[in-house]
Amino acid sequence: MLIVMVHTHLTIFCHHLLSIPTCTGKGTQSDLMKENYPCVHLSAGELLRAETKKEESPHKELIEKCLVSGNIVPVEISLSLLEAAMKEAADKGGKSLIFLIDGFPRNFDNLHGWVRCMKNVATVWGVLNYQCPLEELERRILNRAKDSGRSDDNLQSARKRFATFEQETVPVVDTLRNVESILRERNEPSLCVFDISGDQTVEEVWAETQAALNHMISYDVLTAQSQLLEAVQKQDAGLYRQVCAEEWFEDDAPESILQKQEGDRLGAICNVKITFESGTKVAVEYDRTMKDDLQVHEKRLWSYEGGWKNIHFSRLPVK
Repeated sequence: MLIVMVHTHLTIFCHHLLSIPTCTGKGTQSDLMKENYPCVHLSAGELLRAETKKEESPHKELIEKCLVSGNIVPVEISLSLLEAAMKEAADKGGKSLIFLIDGFPRNFDNLHGWVRCMKNVATVWGVLNYQCPLEELERRILNRAKDSGRSDDNLQSARKRFATFEQETVPVVDTLRNVESILRERNEPSLCVFDISGDQTVEEVWAETQAALNHMISYDVLTAQSQLLEAVQKQDAGLYRQVCAEEWFEDDAPESILQKQEGDRLGAICNVKITFESGTKVAVEYDRTMKDDLQVHEKRLWSYEGGWKNIHFSRLPVK
């Protein structure tokens, strides 16, 4: 199960996807997301297992004991490792990244810990809930155990994890689903809970995963689009340059480029449509009123380049 997309407040603009480790095929989906979207994959479980191999770690024995017994590692330990890894990746990868973080939150203690300790780092944004029958999960774990070398890849440990999941994790997902409903009723921006069946072909699961990711990423793209239109409205050349391809400004001043490409008037916008050409290329098109009340159909191509940038636009009269 992958759970909880969050919008972060690090020093640079990022997003994070929090998840819970089960054998629903999320590893395969995470790989596909990394290949096709601006994603960084971090596993809470892997971070914890790596910590057990550090001789100087004060948490080594406690973490190992929790992993083997199927119990949950104290939230402060998991959060400290996650925050350090998130900041390190964000410093290297630029802004507007999507972080795929496996294995957190697993229970209400984890969730409360996140709210308490990470409120200045990230807030909950969305949920990808991968589901798969227990029998199929056990079959996949036994198959994975042949090569994983993990001490907890056995049926006894797995069944303990499953029991913990049902008792402690499912209620967290249900709570987040309730939060989504409440925020939607208030007409406020809300997290989204997507239920995806892991008991399908890889291609079918991937199609549903893409739809969910595209839905969440569209917020970033439309925010960048809104900033561009704001720059036109206010004739703010600095903001315009911030959301447009840098090569546009190599031979002329931003003020001149803004005036040349956009004019000095922003009229009504309507009939907005967003199309994902890929996980890093998104088209936004709409009808726009230009100078002298000329109606045009405008299409802008946005590309992820450490942040969403407008790299191309076309403008044709509306017939």
